[in-house]
Amino acid sequence: ALDDAINAITKGDRERVAAAIKQALNFSSGGIYNIDYTIVHPVSGKTTKVRAKGRAWFNEEETPYRFNGTLEDITEQTVAIY
Repeated sequence: ALDDAINAITKGDRERVAAAIKQALNFSSGGIYNIDYTIVHPVSGKTTKVRAKGRAWFNEEETPYRFNGTLEDITEQTVAIY
């Protein structure tokens, strides 16, 4: 469920992710969503760095009616950089 997905985001990233989603749902943004953040597995506590990319779709009234995208595990990529 949506609550589970939100709760999996680290507390330090939740506000940033919420702002990015809100921006994507604003017609003037073009609907683009692209953000990196960390999630925590609810049972194991393992952290995973992810990249979420997607977009919102709008109707003629400029109201969002669809929001979809992908979530990619980028943990190894980010560890290799540092």
